[in-house]
Amino acid sequence: MRSPAFISLSVKVFAISFVSIASLIFLLGYISQNYIVETYKKQQTRYVANLLESTQLHLNLFMKNLQGNLLALSNDERLQSAADDETLIALLERERKYWNQDLKNIYLIRPDLDVVGTSDYLWDIRGHRLARNLYDGALKSEYMYWSEPYMSDVSDYTVSVGVRVSDAYGTLRGVLAADLDLESIINVYGVRDDSLNEDLLILSADLRPITVSNPFVVYDVFSESYSVSGLPAEELEASGGNSRHVDDGAGGRLYVSGVQNNNWGWRIMAVLQEEELYGSIGVLQSYILWVGLVGLLLSLIISYYLSRYVARPIKLLSKQMRRFSTGDFQTRISLPFRGEIGILVNSFNQMVRRIKGLMEELVESEREKKRFELKVLQAQIQPHFLYNTLNSISYLARHRQTEHVDRMITSLVELLHFHLDKVDEFVPIGQEVEGIRHYAYLLSVRYPDKFALEAELDDDVLAFGIPKLTIQPLVENAVFHGILAGAGPGTIVLSGRREEEEDIVLQVSDDGVGMERAVVESLFAGAQKNRRNTYYHMGIKNIHDRLQLYFGPKYGLTVASTPGEGTTVTVRLPATASPPGERPEDRATSEPEGDEPHAARIARGR
Repeated sequence: MRSPAFISLSVKVFAISFVSIASLIFLLGYISQNYIVETYKKQQTRYVANLLESTQLHLNLFMKNLQGNLLALSNDERLQSAADDETLIALLERERKYWNQDLKNIYLIRPDLDVVGTSDYLWDIRGHRLARNLYDGALKSEYMYWSEPYMSDVSDYTVSVGVRVSDAYGTLRGVLAADLDLESIINVYGVRDDSLNEDLLILSADLRPITVSNPFVVYDVFSESYSVSGLPAEELEASGGNSRHVDDGAGGRLYVSGVQNNNWGWRIMAVLQEEELYGSIGVLQSYILWVGLVGLLLSLIISYYLSRYVARPIKLLSKQMRRFSTGDFQTRISLPFRGEIGILVNSFNQMVRRIKGLMEELVESEREKKRFELKVLQAQIQPHFLYNTLNSISYLARHRQTEHVDRMITSLVELLHFHLDKVDEFVPIGQEVEGIRHYAYLLSVRYPDKFALEAELDDDVLAFGIPKLTIQPLVENAVFHGILAGAGPGTIVLSGRREEEEDIVLQVSDDGVGMERAVVESLFAGAQKNRRNTYYHMGIKNIHDRLQLYFGPKYGLTVASTPGEGTTVTVRLPATASPPGERPEDRATSEPEGDEPHAARIARGR
């Protein structure tokens, strides 16, 4: 099963903080918007209701004053005495001017329906087509008669009010009537908000429109009358006190609110499109949206810096731990952190210092161990090898082969000098090869015509350093386990070259019996057993471990072998390999003056 993708701590902190802050902003925005919208709607509806109440109050006040004045005028003796028309007209005209433009006309309807008033048209018409209705209505009314709105010949669209006129003896002298200027009255005593003037609808007791500027009021030219169109009849019937929301039949919504003048049965209504009434809600919502977007942007910024603040020291600590896990013991966290993070940082630095110290102690212990093994190996010169070598020298001396005796003694002295006198851990490759030649020569005397050693090393590798006794054990193994283990003679080839200016590659190849694959694998597993207690014998794994201890895992030994064909052991060293504190060039040239250089001797085959 595939493991889920890794999500970094900074991403997690950023996501959690952003989602939390954004959710809080969204929740607050949603609650604030609902609260603001509902509060605004309540304020708007309350505002409309207050305007309607104010309109009703002013209209009531106007009508009461008008009624009082008309009642007072109806008790005027001049009017009751049925004075001449000029006196009567002057009296009525003075009363009309008192009301300015609120009254279009004021007149007296006599019992014979003769009309005397302030309008010039009445002098010509000398009558009123609704005079009978006004006259009869006033007689039937206990105090004051109010007509339904109608189209008058002399006052256009109006509402007339009438009151009986009787003299001191109770004799009926007529009916005093006045035609109201409805638009002037509504403009003066109606709403105090111009935005609602066109939305104000005042209906009479019979639901006839008193206002004519409302969009729901239409005029019929044939009947010369106004009517309400577009509003459900039930809404008009129920317009006396509550606010409602209704469909306008065109896909929109209407807000209908009203109050009822109980004195005259008039109904004052406000009919508004909800879009008009709540038009500012869109602006408020846009404002809230922009505030929310700014809040989201701020939450992004806050979440980013919060994630950096929280995750940065953790990421730095994690990065340094990864470097430490790869073997970089120089890593440190030097940034100043406090609190729990500071404790982690200090603990990590202390742990790195402690582990580095332990590793250095371990490495030094391993090096001391290898040095000890080398010194023990140098001290354990097998007596039988010296015995056989000295016995061979004695044999040659008895047969007067002086030249061979001299060469064997010289090779033995050089070999002992190389292994016992030189205590340095690193030697130049040239010196290592020279010691191998001496060793091979002494073995060839013991095993004549059994093997031959060939050296093919480039000159530019001879001066580089190599850990002592690295190549000679490989040559020893090639002789005893490769060549002498077979029936016939063989050849050992020692080669060396430099690869790409970085590494030095040395190879020890033989054409002996070879090894099986399992045997090759056991060499590095440490399972090889010494088949023969040979001189200077060191295991392949031991040499491989020494090289990796000095130079790292990239370097060491590789073995390639084919049964019946031979074996090749490859040694890889860095081109910088040198004794500690000394360059290979210095070591290569540090021989005493007068001695023949090692490279020259190798080139001569000595």
